[in-house]
Amino acid sequence: MSIAFALFFFSSETLQKRFLKNRNRKLYTKDEIITPKHSNILIGIFLIYFLFQLGLPLRHWVIKDDVLWTEEGHRLSWRMMLRTKSGTLTVRIEDKATGEKKTYDYRKLLSKKQKRVVKTKPDLLWQLAQKIKDVEKENGKDVAVYIDAKVSVNGGPYFPFTNPDIDIASQEWDPFFHTTWLLPSPEDYHKKTKD
Repeated sequence: MSIAFALFFFSSETLQKRFLKNRNRKLYTKDEIITPKHSNILIGIFLIYFLFQLGLPLRHWVIKDDVLWTEEGHRLSWRMMLRTKSGTLTVRIEDKATGEKKTYDYRKLLSKKQKRVVKTKPDLLWQLAQKIKDVEKENGKDVAVYIDAKVSVNGGPYFPFTNPDIDIASQEWDPFFHTTWLLPSPEDYHKKTKD
């Protein structure tokens, strides 16, 4: 990147001579600036684009609870390497027709990396619940999917992360608002992260 930006330190004449060897094109040396006819439309488009690029990384400020706990608004933001998270995960399914409940082996649906990261990321937990529901639907069953996840932040104690009594497969996902089946960050967690 530094080498690419070095071009800005060369004069126009040097750049024309070294990189634009087209002899038919003359170097522009006048001091007048000609704006395109549709410059206001271009400015509007770029303004919207740059506002989006600034707003997307800052969206976690308007989402309820601590972003380090909920992960909501963490992706595509400027928050890197602020914490490490580990977790445990138990998935239960309930056949809606018979009421039969059982523990579900979710590992058979995931790769090694997915098994490691799914435990602490709410959007991946939601996607896992949707996948389990689809797999069971192919087997002729309509199931509810309950996820019991516990999370540790920066090597601290494990705290409950998801509400194990909510059917996550029946919930909608919205990347810009708080997810109701996530449990709030516990007081002990806040004390630990402030120390």
